[in-house]
Amino acid sequence: MLHSAPTGICFEDNFDYKFEDVLSLDLAESALECHRFCVGLDGCEYFTFNKVNRKCFLKGAGALANRVEDDRAVSGPKDCSGSSTRSSVESQALEEEGIQLFPFII
Repeated sequence: MLHSAPTGICFEDNFDYKFEDVLSLDLAESALECHRFCVGLDGCEYFTFNKVNRKCFLKGAGALANRVEDDRAVSGPKDCSGSSTRSSVESQALEEEGIQLFPFII
């Protein structure tokens, strides 16, 4: 069964925000958990979750300047409450965790 991400959360599947790391964490449970770590950390503006090794990379304000396609990654902003996009992004690995992703449109 799929569960919607909490209102205001938007993730961008298959994109990595390279560099600008302020902190990296090993073995995050999901992109949603990685996002929650970002929300709780001053200086974190974006995050990237690696779906393969389950690492969570918390990013600074300049992270979007280094946005690249990467099918191992899910990335997003700390706060995307202003996003009007709510179309589903397919990601089998994360769907199995019960998370429905939403694309982050720049």
